[in-house]
Amino acid sequence: MCVHVTAESRQLGAATWKEYELRRVRLLKQAGFNALRSSHNPISRPLLDACDRLGMLVMDEGFDCWNTGKMDHDYSLVFAENWENDLRAMVEKDYNHPSVFTYSIGNEIPDTGAEAGYLQARRMTELLHRLDPTRPVCNCINAMFSVMDRMGGIIEDILGKEAIARNQESEVNSLMLAFATRMDDIVRHPVVTRAIEESYAEVDLCGYNYMDARYREDHKRYPHRVIVGSETNALRIADNWKLILDCPHVIGDFCWTAMDYIGESAPGQFAAVCGDLDLTGRRKAKSYYRETVWGLRDTPAILVGRPEKFGKPENLGNWGWTDAIPSWTLHGSEGKLVQVNVYADADEIELYLNGQLLERKPVGNPQAYIAQFDVTYQPGELTAVACRDGQEISRASLVTAGPAAKLLLHPETMDKDDRIIFVWAEVADQDGNLVTCQDRAVTLTVEGGQCLGFGSADTASSENFYDMTRATFDGQLLAIIRRQDDHPIQLTVTADALESAAAIL
Repeated sequence: MCVHVTAESRQLGAATWKEYELRRVRLLKQAGFNALRSSHNPISRPLLDACDRLGMLVMDEGFDCWNTGKMDHDYSLVFAENWENDLRAMVEKDYNHPSVFTYSIGNEIPDTGAEAGYLQARRMTELLHRLDPTRPVCNCINAMFSVMDRMGGIIEDILGKEAIARNQESEVNSLMLAFATRMDDIVRHPVVTRAIEESYAEVDLCGYNYMDARYREDHKRYPHRVIVGSETNALRIADNWKLILDCPHVIGDFCWTAMDYIGESAPGQFAAVCGDLDLTGRRKAKSYYRETVWGLRDTPAILVGRPEKFGKPENLGNWGWTDAIPSWTLHGSEGKLVQVNVYADADEIELYLNGQLLERKPVGNPQAYIAQFDVTYQPGELTAVACRDGQEISRASLVTAGPAAKLLLHPETMDKDDRIIFVWAEVADQDGNLVTCQDRAVTLTVEGGQCLGFGSADTASSENFYDMTRATFDGQLLAIIRRQDDHPIQLTVTADALESAAAIL
């Protein structure tokens, strides 16, 4: 069945819009990124146009599987008869986009550990070189996928038979034990080295997915190999960046992932929460940390943990990060302990509450740029002072907002011919300061335009993005409004016990 989607009926999620893609790239640039990888399929024209316009480099990726499938009924069923035409179409579509700096022929392809995969990589690389001799070809390999059929022997070799026997209620237990504790040993294993060697020999640029443990030793084995960290996780941000600075043969690092996304949901949530930016585009704690590690931030970043989570263990996994926020507005939590994380490239952090020094702690590279403090919450001003050689070099503060009193509407900056407009609805105190701790159900009314989506970054919410009443999350909601003609759009937001707000777009 073919479904035709017209301009009049397009909704976010079913199609994209140039304004939406421009916003995404602009937000990524503001967060410090200078390249993106299309995971794991060719990139859309509007997103490529945005990358060209704003100066974002692109790794243009073709496939998520070849002849070996990852899911029932996936592309592997038709790969053999379609791969050549699909690569040709990708190059013809993207050749004239200056943002594209490399083509990727695959992501975590199981075939890459066998002879048939080597030959396929060679055929694809040769085709791309004929179609476009100006750009290198990359293959983004995850060793786990390449040697999955040999994983049992690798695990036995690493853990030893006795350790496996102690954990042998099921083979899965042994695998999980090794994955959790010995991943670096797995990706450095000689079986892995032999398995992926030929696949990498067939391409110009070698994408390493979660194999940063191989960066140094592979440079000794293959001194002409050019490597890119094509997929890495949050727990190794600082270590990976140090490796990149120390290893000239490693040209960069692509994190998984830049933004939260719907799909690959986490327990109790409908979306993946591994992004530097949340679903609405707000920067998360991990983004401020990455900015600090990259040397792009001049002042400390203060992130405050949620009081209800203090002292409780968090199972963040390899891709998770604290959900602390840059807010010292915690009404109702007076006298309770909260964890305060301060990110800074300095020697020490001095933390002050209402002018009183609470504690001084080391920070910077030896401490992975993080200083953690347990603080008893009191309203007022929380200040972090970064010091080097005993002298202040910068400071930052968070100030407590007053009680929730009104709603505000803040349209993002837009071009006069934009059809799509992004508007923030916020819970604020009487002075207009964001109140992050008194969330409310907010009703949006739109006259003269169309609402394409209305919602928050709360990935545990069961609310619908097309409902016109949504609960704020950390005091905010985002409305995405489509302009249907040249007439003005009237927006109104209301909530119980709060002063309403209106805006004309």
